Parts: sequence; structure tokens; C-alpha cells
Amino acid sequence: QAGGAYLFAIVIGTMGMTQELRHQTLTSTLLAEPRRNRVMVAKMAAYAVIGAIYGAVGVVFGYLLALALLPLKVHADIPWAAMWQIAGGAILGCALFAVLGVALGTLIRNQIAAILGVLVWVLIIEALLVSFLPKVGKWLPGGALNGILQATGPNNTSYLPVWGGALVLVGWTALFAGLAALTTQRRDVT
Repeated sequence: QAGGAYLFAIVIGTMGMTQELRHQTLTSTLLAEPRRNRVMVAKMAAYAVIGAIYGAVGVVFGYLLALALLPLKVHADIPWAAMWQIAGGAILGCALFAVLGVALGTLIRNQIAAILGVLVWVLIIEALLVSFLPKVGKWLPGGALNGILQATGPNNTSYLPVWGGALVLVGWTALFAGLAALTTQRRDVT
């Protein structure tokens, strides 16, 4: 699946921040640049790029596999315009999920708790909400990503339109990034 790399992106973002806190390497960074918000923005931007790379790799791998297997079956014409939109959505989604991971790693701080919490939320809780309560689930980050990827849910339920899913995912990312920036201002990192 083109958007499946989002799971790796959020875990990498979470690990990136919690490792800095766990090994206290963030302390030396903040000594060199004491403006913590600038450090957080730089860290989130760096992980957004890493997430986008994960998304691009996922898209390339998924599309190559699909194109290799399609000749084995009778199929409709490939909607190339939609394929490009989905690819862009997957890359954007992975970039935002990586930033979300950095923010969650900042807020939770304990590496094991943060990673387990993220995995339980994404793979179990949110997946169940998106599947069984799509009217609620479409407003969560995973449901918003499904809208960006133009997916359809169980019983052909639809998610938000692409632009709406993108706005909701950006909103969740901004909310958690803002919370992370606020808590970073007050917390001792040693």
C-alpha cells in the first residue's frame, strides 16, 4: 500500500525525539542553541523530510509491485492522474506523521511508553475507530490520511475529501507540535 509507510514514519519520529531525551544529547544541542522552539522546528523539519522519503520509498515499492503483478490479471485502465494524487498524498501523510511522532516523543518522553503508545493507538484503537465508527474516525489522523489517499472504508463508507483530510491531518500535527513546543519550554532536559 502506498500509504503504509506512515507507520514507520511516526515510529521514526517518536524514536528520534525520545532517543535525544533518553541519552541526553538534547542538552548539548540546547546549550549550542538555547532557543528551544527553533530547535524543535528544525527537528520537526528534519523528520518531515525523513518521513517524506519513507513515503516516497513506500509509493515506489507499492507501485512497482502493483505494475509488475497487474499483467497477470484482467484489469481496468490505470487512472494515472489519481495515482499521482495518491502518491503525493502518501508522501505528505508520511511527512506529517513523522512530525507527529516527534511531537508525541517530546510529550511522552519515555521511549518504550511512547513507541508502544503510538503503535497501540495507530494499529488498534484508531484503526478500530476508523473502521467501526467512520463518522468519528475520519476526523482522526489515520482517518484523515485515508481521505488523503482516497481510500474507501467498510461498506463503501467515504472519508473526508483529499483537501479536507489534508487540513485535518495538518491540524492534528500543528496541535501536537504546539503542545510539544510549549512543554519543551518548561521542562528540564537533563
